[in-house]
Amino acid sequence: KIDSLNLFPRLLMTQAQIPLNPQFWQAAASTGSASSAQAEDQDRCAPGSTGNRNGCPPAATPEYRPVSRNLVGQNFLTGFTLGKMYEWRKRVSQWTPWKTYWVEAYTNFGFGLGLRFPLKVNLKYQYPGGRGATAQVTPTIKAFDASEAEYASVGLEEGKRFKGKELVAEYAATAGVVYILPGIGWGRKEFGPKDDLTSRLPHPYTNGNFNPPEPGTPGLKNLETFLEDLDLLMGYGNFGVVGAEVFPGLRVDLVSNRLDFQLVDHVRNRTQTIRSGQETTVGIDRSSGESHFTVGKPLYNLAFKITPGLKYRVSVDFAVWSNSWSDKLWIPQLEVKLPPNGVDFDCHSGTRCEKTYTVRAFAPEGGPSTAAARSSGGSTASTAPPGKCESDIRYGTWSFAESSSGRLARGGVTAEGRNDLVGLGNASSPTDPRRAWETFELFGIPGQPNGRWIRNTIDGRWLETINSTGALNLKDDRGCNSQIADMQWELENLGQGRYLVRNMRNKAYVRVSQGLLKANANRSQATAFRFVKY
Repeated sequence: KIDSLNLFPRLLMTQAQIPLNPQFWQAAASTGSASSAQAEDQDRCAPGSTGNRNGCPPAATPEYRPVSRNLVGQNFLTGFTLGKMYEWRKRVSQWTPWKTYWVEAYTNFGFGLGLRFPLKVNLKYQYPGGRGATAQVTPTIKAFDASEAEYASVGLEEGKRFKGKELVAEYAATAGVVYILPGIGWGRKEFGPKDDLTSRLPHPYTNGNFNPPEPGTPGLKNLETFLEDLDLLMGYGNFGVVGAEVFPGLRVDLVSNRLDFQLVDHVRNRTQTIRSGQETTVGIDRSSGESHFTVGKPLYNLAFKITPGLKYRVSVDFAVWSNSWSDKLWIPQLEVKLPPNGVDFDCHSGTRCEKTYTVRAFAPEGGPSTAAARSSGGSTASTAPPGKCESDIRYGTWSFAESSSGRLARGGVTAEGRNDLVGLGNASSPTDPRRAWETFELFGIPGQPNGRWIRNTIDGRWLETINSTGALNLKDDRGCNSQIADMQWELENLGQGRYLVRNMRNKAYVRVSQGLLKANANRSQATAFRFVKY
């Protein structure tokens, strides 16, 4: 006992400073006994312990606090695309001692025809608190003019993206020859028609890009035509100095009668139709404190509204008075919809048609409460779901520590006005690696042997980097998504259990800077980390 200073963790003394008197050693022995008894008490009171609970603090109970959070939006695509490209080519060549000469003939034929309507769905999740078993989901659904990258993000194959056009009507039929010949060199000759018919459409349909209409709005206008070679007065309105002409015309508006999705509540085994702005109730699983639901199967109804109209021109031509007037008149009493009930467009084939959400409303009975998360330095309303990783490559639960000090990387560091950043905590291992600020799940990125997605175990948030500062932070409800390079990480093995961590977006290595982890270093500046598996 005299040689072991572990009994005196708070007495920073050298052996020469230890007083040799009975009273000191009696007090020290008492301190050691008390510490041991306290440790036994903690073991006896630990969650899951079979020991006597008498004298233990009450077990953790859920904190049914209100929750309000915006879930990550999702894009969908309705409509259809027909597209095909056929190609044939043939090359013949002749070798000479000086050079190889060749001639290649080719021909191709392709067409594209389609109506595609991109939709964006954002969800607001609200739990009112108390002890209720339901929460509310309010969707915001908008049709929009998507880019080619957004067409790709919903899973549409490359040959059907057509530069992100909503209206596709084009064809190409070309033939040609490419050659390298003596005395002529390289050359190409090509001929044949190719045309994008949408380039001649009036605004807003020009070139096939437009914002599809939403239900309850006037729709897309400005597609107007008048038959100015057909005077309804048949010329009888012209009297020399006085003239009048009346021409028939049509205005064609694209309007939406309906836009909705289906929400499948997996907790209550119930399917509901949801529309933009309408609140929908979802259940909460008491055992996990989570809502689990799927949004998908879009249905978008569209029709053409045809409104007849007239265009007139009136003129006078006197020596003392000369003028002309022209205007359009529409007759809404005679408008019709074609087809009368519109056309239903559902999910575009070959694209992602649903998304599943898992959202935590409260901690389950006996589980970690939100108060416990706050005491660990977490957010006061951390409700991010564990989420579902799209990758089947799972590497388990790990912590990683700065190799020289042994201090663990952990979330919830308050700095720079934020509480979602990642920095270095203490060097002690977490008591429950399944749910801790200091432990992370690692998932493999398909096609990238050293690539990883990294998810914190306490509330399922994903590790990514902030573009402006390079700081590492935990982002709500990302999920594994190969399109988001900010949250992709590469582990470079240095041997002996040491690794460098590099962000795949900016190719910068991670280093410790003023207690925070930042992806803003080159390789020589990078901090080496040791990974420990649980």
